[in-house]
Amino acid sequence: MVEIKSGQRAEDGGDEALERAVQHALTAQVVRRRLDQVHEVRARLGRGEGVATGVKDVAEAFVRGQVAHLVLDPAGAADLELDPDRVEGLALGETGAHGPMPADRVLLAAAVLTDAEVTVLPASVLGGAPVAALLRWQQ
Repeated sequence: MVEIKSGQRAEDGGDEALERAVQHALTAQVVRRRLDQVHEVRARLGRGEGVATGVKDVAEAFVRGQVAHLVLDPAGAADLELDPDRVEGLALGETGAHGPMPADRVLLAAAVLTDAEVTVLPASVLGGAPVAALLRWQQ
């Protein structure tokens, strides 16, 4: 929760001032959350634990139920393919889709089905990988 201090309309500029204050508060929250994710990804990559990187490793982490947070670079992950039929245990529900698909779509579907959070970050933050996962536990 964020409290926005606002006085009487005549004192603070009215609705426009309130809209600017709300926009500023929302932007600050988004930036803070994104920076927190960047720091968490970098810390886990640095320790080499609690993180999976790359399409195959992230898909396998979804199968094991380890993924708490999917972090992806959509452009980089969309350029790669993932065939859910070739990852034993990777269930995407009753989609009717078979064969190779863009990796970003497959992994996003897995995140939705497993209630994992999703953050979009550039591959440069992910150690050059197009996708990473913050794990609930280390195997």
